[in-house]
Amino acid sequence: MAVTRQEDLNLLEKAAKSNKPEDVKEALRCAVNKNCREIGGYEFTAVHRAVFSNRSVASVLINDPNVELNLQDTLGRTPLHLPWRGCVPLMAKSEGKEIPWDVPDKIEQTPLLYWARLGDDTSLRALLKRGESEVKMSKVTIDGFTALHQVVEQDQRFFPRWRPLLSIDLRCKLVGILLKAKKERARKGRQLANLSQEASELESDVLDFVNTQDILKRSALHYIAEEGCVAILDKLLSCFNVKEVKDRVDVKTLDVHGCAPLLLAVQRGHKDMVRGLLKLPGEQIDPNVRATVIASRPRELQDYEENHKQLCRPNLFSKAPDEKYSGTDLTPLHVAVEVNRQFQVAAALLMDERTTMVENERWEMVDKVGAAMILIQAAKDCVECSKILQFFELQKIIEKVLMIGL
Repeated sequence: MAVTRQEDLNLLEKAAKSNKPEDVKEALRCAVNKNCREIGGYEFTAVHRAVFSNRSVASVLINDPNVELNLQDTLGRTPLHLPWRGCVPLMAKSEGKEIPWDVPDKIEQTPLLYWARLGDDTSLRALLKRGESEVKMSKVTIDGFTALHQVVEQDQRFFPRWRPLLSIDLRCKLVGILLKAKKERARKGRQLANLSQEASELESDVLDFVNTQDILKRSALHYIAEEGCVAILDKLLSCFNVKEVKDRVDVKTLDVHGCAPLLLAVQRGHKDMVRGLLKLPGEQIDPNVRATVIASRPRELQDYEENHKQLCRPNLFSKAPDEKYSGTDLTPLHVAVEVNRQFQVAAALLMDERTTMVENERWEMVDKVGAAMILIQAAKDCVECSKILQFFELQKIIEKVLMIGL
């Protein structure tokens, strides 16, 4: 009597739920189709089910020569896309099988991108050891996220519940792992192609990886600045030893909402991040950059969201700036003073000798009075008091300020 698919399913399901390896071996011996899928749901294979819910028997399944490891569920996930930290090292030991090292799921997320998102350094290292031919670092998700984006983007306001928040120390560690691996791959690639092995050439390849932009035209640095994590900024910059290359890290590009990294840091009130960005050379960052901040979503993003609403990251398009930032061209100083009333951030900007005082057509006298109060407070820490006098013409309005009271 022929064995039916349902009987195979029952055998393999029982094996996947068992805690005894001998039960698994017996099920595999009896099953005709060892790769049959569950009916309905995610259509898991036995390997998917074991990796997802019972890892004690996964090694038996993975090592069976007749069990395929590159099958995908309804979301395009292979077993390497499921949250078991032992899966990557275990599959690395499996010989003579087709391993889905670089197979993307429905959101174009390869195992490397998946484990970068989850922040597991052991799995990340194991994947990066496979080499460029098996695991490509150039792959991006459907939203344009590189592995570096996956590590640094940690906005708690728009965080999927299933994904753990990564600590700053762990993210610094992961950034170091990724950039070191990228540099080593660049070295091997240039060696095979008989190209120059100079440090500047190797780091230029790493620079391209760091400057890659996602669908919002944001590099990893935009997300680092928005969160205000100075330690990650320092770690990223420390990976470049050649000054000429480090000076080309892109901190000027405006995203689709008209925000440069400095403006994002100012909007969130991250004074330490503002100071950190302002330490960069003058040709690398402009503290006076004018940006027409767009609070509404650009048309191309609306079309993209409509076409990919089932696949894109949760709340990706909810990141538009608040309406209060929208409209006339704003500099970081305008945002710090007029919009946010953050005198410490304003002081950090004023302390930089490159900051100039530029007028904005939205400013009225009542705004100047309120802003003057804040900047007078900031002037306690600012040696460039003449800038404040120049900008606000305090000689004319100081009496009104004093009448209000400081």
